[in-house]
Order: sequence, then C-alpha cells, then structure tokens
Amino acid sequence: MVNQQEFTNLQAGQLQAKTTLQLISRQDTQTWVMGHVFIAPETDPATELPKLLDQILPFLAAHEQTVWPLDPVMIAYFSAHPNLSHYWYHRPWQE
Repeated sequence: MVNQQEFTNLQAGQLQAKTTLQLISRQDTQTWVMGHVFIAPETDPATELPKLLDQILPFLAAHEQTVWPLDPVMIAYFSAHPNLSHYWYHRPWQE
C-alpha cells in the first residue's frame, strides 16, 4: 500500500485547495495523518474543505481507515460536523 496520498481541488486549472495524507502505524492501528491543508487566499474554506473531503472520505472508507487531522482549520471543520466522527482518529483533548 502507498504510504502517502495527495488530494487537490482545481478550478480552471488553478489550485484551490490541497492536502496530503501519510499512513502511520500506531500501537492500536494504522491511520492517515493529515498535516497542513492549503486553501488558496481567494477561496472560501467553507466551500473548499467539503470538496477535499468528498475525495478523502471515500478513500478512507475504501481502506477502512481513519484520519488524524492536525491542521487547525480541518480540526475545526471536523468538530463542527459530528457526522465525520467515525472517520476521526484521536480527537483533541477537551475539558
């Protein structure tokens, strides 16, 4: 299996959003780590994040794995969408 997967949103040949997942092994499972999420300055994250996830979620489902988002923008998006909880590995600690 490939250890890295890139996801991009293009519009009229222009990069709108991009992220890379890297497969890591934890003591309990393997999961995909999502580091930085690039959102082009002229675009709206509320529009671009769902487009990225439209690519990422079927990929995760096909591999029966989860994702560990590290970018604050994506963490906030996952937090605001409880329907994504079964994809989310290792949520941030909350009081």
